[in-house]
Amino acid sequence: MELKISKRLLTVAALVPSCDTLADIGSDHGLLPLYLLRENKIRCAYCCDLRPGPLETAAKNIAAYGMSGRAMPLLGSGLSPVRGIPHDCAVIAGMGGETIAQILAEGEISVGDRRVFVLQPMSRANLLREYLAESGFEIVDFALCEDAGHLYECLSVKKGVHVETNPLYLYINRPYGA
Repeated sequence: MELKISKRLLTVAALVPSCDTLADIGSDHGLLPLYLLRENKIRCAYCCDLRPGPLETAAKNIAAYGMSGRAMPLLGSGLSPVRGIPHDCAVIAGMGGETIAQILAEGEISVGDRRVFVLQPMSRANLLREYLAESGFEIVDFALCEDAGHLYECLSVKKGVHVETNPLYLYINRPYGA
């Protein structure tokens, strides 16, 4: 069975590193983790969502695509469903920048945390960038994509030390090598 995902999710998928375990926060119908599993970019995934309805759809999609042993739906808010569960990468996509910042703030992410976070704000990316800079996250990669007449920004970040930020970089990415 063919699995089609949007250009926006394809751009997010391109920023996900090849890894063992992915946590998709706000997974909705679970299509991104299923795509990454089918592409053999990840070994297993947790599809996390706050709402039971979309999570039930994710569970049906997981079964329909034969991924029951590799993907697990988890109900809960933000990163809490995977607290204490090892994962190499967390995707937080398809919500506002302020919501993504709140999820990261509540996630108890400390310096030295080796996880990669792939973030895709639907709005207020500048607020997310401001939070990232103030909280010691480094933007290690980014991409833009146009999908259905909208421009989307996708960021790959890691927790590090405080990153000095020119206010201009809250709106655009810092030049490579700067």
